[in-house]
Amino acid sequence: MGRVSGGRARWAGVLACALLAAGSLAWAVRDLSVADWHPGRVWWLWAGSPSAWGGRSVQVTSLGDGVLLLLGVWGAVRGVRAPRTAAPALAAVGACALVVRLPSSWLLAQPWTGPWGGEGLRGLARATDLAGLLLGVLLLGCAFAVRRPRGDRPPPARTAAAVLLLSAGLLAVWEAVRVDDYGAVAYRGALLGNRSTTLTLLATPQPWWAAALVLLALAAGIACAARAR
Repeated sequence: MGRVSGGRARWAGVLACALLAAGSLAWAVRDLSVADWHPGRVWWLWAGSPSAWGGRSVQVTSLGDGVLLLLGVWGAVRGVRAPRTAAPALAAVGACALVVRLPSSWLLAQPWTGPWGGEGLRGLARATDLAGLLLGVLLLGCAFAVRRPRGDRPPPARTAAAVLLLSAGLLAVWEAVRVDDYGAVAYRGALLGNRSTTLTLLATPQPWWAAALVLLALAAGIACAARAR
């Protein structure tokens, strides 16, 4: 019974990964179309250079959509071809979906995004954001439901724990330096996103990426250290 439910959860996770990738791909194609099919314009706006954008309308996607596209494809393929390691793959994609989509839930609620992107486009972006959050939660649930086959031994985790904890510490120190340089008020605005730092409708603020990486690396390092013991 547990094996059957775990198999269903794995296939549900594969479908969720595919939907995440498909949503990001659809928006990326739309952005390319309004940029007159110049990939460089889309890429440079992903990289944080608004002067390179020459599209006929506001861009929707950000670098986070590129990450979700790649991770969604990877998670779906991993879930199909490697059932024994499906759980951590689904968990990684689900966590990334929450990190990428969470800032848009409050940025798209700001009044200035209405006239900036238009109500129709903003409504579609909000629907995409909500779907991404729900799929992220679903993927974490699927990862929890997919059980490791009996008899499998977890791989050695001491090296992974050391690398992850060291990475979390270095990233945290770097962000502390940035807070000191920017000032607490300016850094908070950059962390949560504001009108001057938000370049696309589904933007993920760069300091938000860094803070999420610190927390995820710390949590993964602690989990690996616990497994190593």
